[in-house]
Amino acid sequence: MLFRWLSEIPCVSRVGGEVADLHIGIRTSRLTFKSLNELVAVFARYNLDMEVLSRFASGKHSWLKDYPEAYWYSSMFPSGPKGNKRQRAPVQTRLGPGRPRK
Repeated sequence: MLFRWLSEIPCVSRVGGEVADLHIGIRTSRLTFKSLNELVAVFARYNLDMEVLSRFASGKHSWLKDYPEAYWYSSMFPSGPKGNKRQRAPVQTRLGPGRPRK
């Protein structure tokens, strides 16, 4: 279900790996408000590392940083106002052309 959900999001160009080592290709040119919300929902539902989504919190998606009361905020920005990082399954999530985030 995870892989199918991800592949149905318009900005996702590819999905690979396994749940414990997930590789997601994102076309930033197709990253819309709706598709970013879908990614947040998928990451929350499957307890994936939301910090990797924080790289999109600029420009037209800077709204991600504007809602510290949002359910996903402390997971996406652990050093922010709600810096309590919740426990999650040990998952390495990679976005982009298959390279790990540094």
